[in-house]
Amino acid sequence: MTLSQRGSALVYILIGIGLMALLSFSLSRQANQDGGIAQTIPEDKALILAADLINHATSVRSVIQQMQMLGIDFDSIDFTKSGESGYTTGPFDAKVFHPSGGGVKEFNQENTLLFNLESGSCCRGWQIQDLTNVEWTPTSATDIIYSFLDINEQVCSAINKKLHGFETIPRTTNEVTYYLGRLFINTGDTTDLSEAACSDCVGITSLCVRRGNTELTAFYNVVGQR
Repeated sequence: MTLSQRGSALVYILIGIGLMALLSFSLSRQANQDGGIAQTIPEDKALILAADLINHATSVRSVIQQMQMLGIDFDSIDFTKSGESGYTTGPFDAKVFHPSGGGVKEFNQENTLLFNLESGSCCRGWQIQDLTNVEWTPTSATDIIYSFLDINEQVCSAINKKLHGFETIPRTTNEVTYYLGRLFINTGDTTDLSEAACSDCVGITSLCVRRGNTELTAFYNVVGQR
């Protein structure tokens, strides 16, 4: 092979590498746009992230139980975060994230390994739903559901394995009425978390699920019930 031929071959190789990189980048962007997993992570890392979420949700549940035992009005329980309007305004005893109240450390939801969607999504990070009832709590009154939305699928599986011993991710019904945003985000919707919404959720107060036939996920926790 002449020097000229070697040079031409090198050019073709570099072009091929560039095209492969471009294809990989395009597929990655498409996966993010479709709500797919942002990236694959090691199993041990997924287990650590799962434990972080479980521990945080457990802390929130414990604080709310303590507030109820102290006689704090259930409807007054406040999830205002630092920097938000009203955070520095007393009384503080019902504020979950205030050091003079519940004292729970706010969860960092900017972890790109944990959450799938890009910053700014309406359904990313932790959310509160306190306008609905969970069908398997003691009464038909409203409960408090604390959820992490669109988390990495591996972490979702690891959560269920830690909590329940299985890695499968149950699906909610595919009916629009029961989409995750209606079940787990306080946007004024009062759709109950019921057997009709998720038959595999019945009797379970902490579980990671999928939305219908999509890959969107939610780790829900019933942290306050009446």
